[in-house]
Amino acid sequence: MEVFADGKISSTFLDPTSPSLILQVAQTIRLNAGATIQVRSTSPSLLLQVSQTIRLNAGATIQVRSTSPSLLLQVSQTIRLNAGATIQVRSTSPSLLLHVAQTIRLNAGATIQVRSTSPSLVLQVAQTIRLNAGATIQVRSTSPSLLLHVAQTIPVNAGATIQVRSTSPSLILQVAQTICLNAGATIQVRSTSPSLIQHVAQTIRLNADATIQVRSTSSALLNNQFTLHNFLRKIF
Repeated sequence: MEVFADGKISSTFLDPTSPSLILQVAQTIRLNAGATIQVRSTSPSLLLQVSQTIRLNAGATIQVRSTSPSLLLQVSQTIRLNAGATIQVRSTSPSLLLHVAQTIRLNAGATIQVRSTSPSLVLQVAQTIRLNAGATIQVRSTSPSLLLHVAQTIPVNAGATIQVRSTSPSLILQVAQTICLNAGATIQVRSTSPSLIQHVAQTIRLNADATIQVRSTSSALLNNQFTLHNFLRKIF
């Protein structure tokens, strides 16, 4: 499916008697400058599924909004966002899942925003998130459980930003292998929740001027399952 400049695909679905809304693409979605996909629903189940790749050029937008019990934006291979491209996923539903099976690549100025007041929020990437200079990922929630999970690596280039903010009882930023931050890159994790977990299974590598900020007013703060002394010694 290819959408050209100023083209628009829109689905506003408000029938509460229908159990599911499905927008399914077998291979690739390509959005050129100014193109938009909007999927909005109050239905029990909402599925936007792409079997291979989503590619967004400058100014292209995907918006998925729902108050339904289950919201799924699933990409089997890769999401590529060029400068100025945007993906927005917003929900008040009990379960929100943004799942990418392989890689998210964001070029300068590209943005992914995931916001929810739902009990469970999951942003899951099976392999790698790559952010180039000026790219941004924002995950914000007031839900009881918030999970940002990356199975392999987060390389963050100069000027790129990852922001995870929550007032929920449990906040998890989990990376199975490595976080690599180049000069000027930033990761911000902020929470007022009782339990805050930032877990990295292998290595955190920070180059000059790179920053990781973890702030919490919660009763329990767990960062990578070892003390701050060992944390700094492992980095430097």
